[in-house]
Amino acid sequence: MGTKPFTNFLISIQGHIGTLNNTAGVLEKRATALTARSEGGGPNAEQAARELMETQGGLSKTRTAIEELKKFFVKMKKQ
Repeated sequence: MGTKPFTNFLISIQGHIGTLNNTAGVLEKRATALTARSEGGGPNAEQAARELMETQGGLSKTRTAIEELKKFFVKMKKQ
């Protein structure tokens, strides 16, 4: 791969990491809101608790993907 395409490849990895960071931020805010709803004891508390579990699972997967992409980026940058 030439220098310009390789640079573009690295930039695309950084862009994907940035997108995933934004996604993680949204999921964190959603988890905070769902936590409050599930602890509120209202009529939707049980549903909020289920959604909270799903959201936390998605957040965990997103954070794992970010870490893996960061490792991959460092590995590729060394080449």
